[in-house]
Amino acid sequence: MVITLSNLPAHITEEHIVDMLKGDTRIQKITLNNDGNPDKVMAFVEMDIDRLEAAFLSKHLDQSFFGDRRIQAYTPLFFSR
Repeated sequence: MVITLSNLPAHITEEHIVDMLKGDTRIQKITLNNDGNPDKVMAFVEMDIDRLEAAFLSKHLDQSFFGDRRIQAYTPLFFSR
């Protein structure tokens, strides 16, 4: 499953994302994207979890803060690579 994190600052790294997820070992891949607006980064976090757990984790991360930014998190219904 994929969890999408948006409104991240430009200086975010994959290590920051891993820290946000408390070092969860089920993370398979993290893709950072800042196309369109270099000040707002999106992260696509691919994890070895089911949809229910992804939705729970998204809800937990949604509206949390990274620095002075309020993160938006969701689990997309469909995701193509």
